[in-house]
Amino acid sequence: SKFFEGLIDQLLAAAKGKFELSEEMDDGLTLEHHLISYWKQSGILPDQLNIPPIPHELYYIWSWWLDLHKTRPVGMSEGHVTYTEMSNWSNLLKIKITPFEIRCIMLLDSAYISFRIKQEKQKLASSKN
Repeated sequence: SKFFEGLIDQLLAAAKGKFELSEEMDDGLTLEHHLISYWKQSGILPDQLNIPPIPHELYYIWSWWLDLHKTRPVGMSEGHVTYTEMSNWSNLLKIKITPFEIRCIMLLDSAYISFRIKQEKQKLASSKN
């Protein structure tokens, strides 16, 4: 339905903002930490902190994705959260996950992987300069 599609769009927009803010800077602190520090010192709210909130109707899915995110395979690069991991996680926690919820988790995960790929490309480009 259009209602749920709108919520998914809001969830993804909020997640992308959170991914950007969680980027680690050269000093080991996050971009969010630096922006909040600037805000406190200057009294000027940086635009990057003005991200949409996670829709409360889907906050539990965001929380689930954060749990699953911690289990993702990491090798040469971060892998996607797999259906097997999702199944094992939901079975262990006795959660009856619906196809809609699986779709949302997979969309969040794809958005995260896209963010990480973009980040890696930027690091490569800046290291060549």
